[in-house]
Amino acid sequence: MASFIKSPSFWLPFLITLLLAGAFFAWELGFITLIPAPVRMEPDLRELLFALALALLLSLNTGLALWRTKHGSCPVGSKRAIGTGGVLGAIALLCPVCLVLPFSILGLGTVLSFLTPFVPLLQIIALIVLVAALWLLWPRHHL
Repeated sequence: MASFIKSPSFWLPFLITLLLAGAFFAWELGFITLIPAPVRMEPDLRELLFALALALLLSLNTGLALWRTKHGSCPVGSKRAIGTGGVLGAIALLCPVCLVLPFSILGLGTVLSFLTPFVPLLQIIALIVLVAALWLLWPRHHL
């Protein structure tokens, strides 16, 4: 088994995911003005650090998952955990007001209004899921 650090099967998915996730989170936080972004308050330092950690963990997990798939086997459920962590993180990165408005049109506003105080908890859960997936994907003996 080759080292993932030297492998293009790790770096290519890592860099593509980092670019796409970084662009999506930058748009979500209102830093890309070419496309209308969700109306939200100015992001604070905690939200910026969360977005950075989320993009790095998603990219690292994606690169390791594809590297492990190519050079052996990928642990069961790790790809699903990466997707779940990414979706939870993207939802939790939205401000609470932004969560209520689109879903209130669909009739889910009252449910989401109860969820808005728990956005920081969703952020923590997303990071825990991604760290757990990283722990599963990390090669034990080959660096």
